[in-house]
Amino acid sequence: MPSRQSKAWFAPKRYGYGSSWPIAWQGWAAMIVLFVAIAIALVELTGAVRFLSMVLIVAIFGLVCSLKTEGGWR
Repeated sequence: MPSRQSKAWFAPKRYGYGSSWPIAWQGWAAMIVLFVAIAIALVELTGAVRFLSMVLIVAIFGLVCSLKTEGGWR
């Protein structure tokens, strides 16, 4: 469990590369924003614009995760 001083939103994965589950309310909020953005893109967009928006949404979420994971990605 992170200390109260920790600014991390996500825990590092135990095995592999990347982030694990959120450990702060900001991480849960980021995940909700991710799911809402994906849902809106799926409903409102079509074709190549939908695909490019999905790539952008996931890339931004990945960047946020990498910056806000306790100890960074390993």
